[in-house]
Amino acid sequence: MKNATVRYARNGALASLGLYFIVVTVVLAISFGYERGRVGASPVDASMSFYQQLSQSLPVLLASQKKPSGRTQG
Repeated sequence: MKNATVRYARNGALASLGLYFIVVTVVLAISFGYERGRVGASPVDASMSFYQQLSQSLPVLLASQKKPSGRTQG
């Protein structure tokens, strides 16, 4: 193989690994935050589908990641 071909294959493999790492990290972050978002949920919620539960837990997860601002209300 030519040097350019080897470099092209290497860069493609590294890009694929990087993309895979990003996707896996996002999925793991969502799945770890999923149970924390369900704390205090009623047993009736167990009948909901996975996507309904996920759509309700994502805002809780995102809100818990926000840093509090320096201003106070009042």
